[in-house]
Amino acid sequence: MDVLKMALHDTVPAIFPGPDRAPSELADALWPVLRAIGLHSVTQGLPYCLEGDLVTPDHVTELSRDLPGRIRACFLGFPTVAAEEKVKQLASFAGGPNDWVNRDLDRAGRLAHVEEMKRAGQALAESCRSRGLPFVDTSHAFEASLERAYDRLTGPPV
Repeated sequence: MDVLKMALHDTVPAIFPGPDRAPSELADALWPVLRAIGLHSVTQGLPYCLEGDLVTPDHVTELSRDLPGRIRACFLGFPTVAAEEKVKQLASFAGGPNDWVNRDLDRAGRLAHVEEMKRAGQALAESCRSRGLPFVDTSHAFEASLERAYDRLTGPPV
C-alpha cells in the first residue's frame, strides 16, 4: 500500500496527504480507493489482499457489511514486545530498499518508533476486540504468530 499511497500523493497531492501525516488521516484519505479495489475484486471473483496499516478495523467492518461472508481479515501488531528486542529484530531484517527505519533513524529514533508502534498495536488490538475481528500479537514467537495469522486469513470470513 505504501507504493499506492506515495503514487497518489505524487500525482494528486491536493487529495492525498503525504507520509508525514497521521496514519489515521492517511487511512481515511486512501479508504475510498481501497474500498473500490476491495469491492471490485470480490464482485469480479478475484482473490485480492489489501495489506498494510492503512486498512483499519472500521474499514473491514464496513466492507464486511457490504459483502457479507466474503471478507477475511487479520490484524497484526506487537503491543507487548520489549522495545530493545524489537529493535534487534528490525536490525536483523535490515537492508531492503524500503527499510527507512534502519536507514533513516538513529538508535534513539528506532526505539521511539518501536514504542509508538507498540502503542498503536495496543489500540489496534482493542479496536479489533471491540469489533470481533482477529488480531495476532507478533511480539513473541514471530514465525508461529505469522502462521496463526495465515490460518485466520485462510479460515472462515469475518
